[in-house]
Amino acid sequence: MKRMSLHLKTMSALFAVAMLLAPAKTTGSPAAQDLSGTLTVSGHAMVNGKAAQTGMTVLSGSTIETEPDGDVTIDLGSLGRIHIRPNTKVELRLAPGNCQALMDRCGSITQQVPSGVTGQIRVVDAKYVQVAVTSGKVAINREIKKRDGDMKTEKVSLRARSDKRYYDVREVNADGDSLFTVQCCQCCFVEKTRP
Repeated sequence: MKRMSLHLKTMSALFAVAMLLAPAKTTGSPAAQDLSGTLTVSGHAMVNGKAAQTGMTVLSGSTIETEPDGDVTIDLGSLGRIHIRPNTKVELRLAPGNCQALMDRCGSITQQVPSGVTGQIRVVDAKYVQVAVTSGKVAINREIKKRDGDMKTEKVSLRARSDKRYYDVREVNADGDSLFTVQCCQCCFVEKTRP
């Protein structure tokens, strides 16, 4: 009996040590815990009006703005990755299983959306938008003026290896496993490029 009691005490002590050394287990999906991103910066960029630096953490609600020589990649962990090119201003909105980039100033942005995550790029004020889909598929919502003058929303789907230009795009949505680029201009088309 003493031998079994000693064995149980030893096992309990080993279990307690193992629990202390093991990484903490969290509840919920991985996306629920990763609501921030880490920057890699080339050139000049700002986060919430302050100079951006490689290694900086951004949270939901952060505004990232690149200057003419600026290039920023945001690693969002389980929510994917966003690449912001020069002369672009984006507000990042993160939620469990969802990553949204609101383009406050047109430019160019690429979003990589992993499986189980919904990605969206919303365009605030652009006349022309070019969407290039490298992998997966996206749904584009754009505004069209009807003959009677009213506006209606048209939905267009694009699959991998598609590169199209549209007027008056409001948002580009992806439901997991996709990589796409949105380039926009208030008054002109941009050069046709691939991400």
